Amino acid sequence: MKILVVEDDAVTRRQIEAALAGGDFEVVPMANGAEALKRLQSPGAPRLALVDWEMPELDGPSLLRRLRADASLPFTYVLMVTIRDRREDILAGLDAGADDYVVKPIDTAELRARVRTGARIVRQVLALEQRIEELHRRAA
Repeated sequence: MKILVVEDDAVTRRQIEAALAGGDFEVVPMANGAEALKRLQSPGAPRLALVDWEMPELDGPSLLRRLRADASLPFTYVLMVTIRDRREDILAGLDAGADDYVVKPIDTAELRARVRTGARIVRQVLALEQRIEELHRRAA
């Protein structure tokens, strides 16, 4: 499964990539929120994303609000990964559209567990989408 990792800090991005290495994930790294939004809006975009809060051009919450506002896009499970650990920040990130929230410094085992949870949800959504498509074909 493709996973978009949007993190402007190269060291943290590599740390996340290393944490996800060896699993069933193909990491698609990006350092810019605006470019990430374009990628998520493109055909065949990853359906699972890890998004930092503070990024150039478009921050994480703004990216999420734009992503969630476009009803034509398929569901993307988004895990916000950020240094912001105040309760208000966590609530703001979730309200912006994050499905989960992880605070840096990253606990590798926790990150992997949360990504596996997100992947499981994405697989369920994909199975439902496929079933709906089959039902539409039968009804046509």
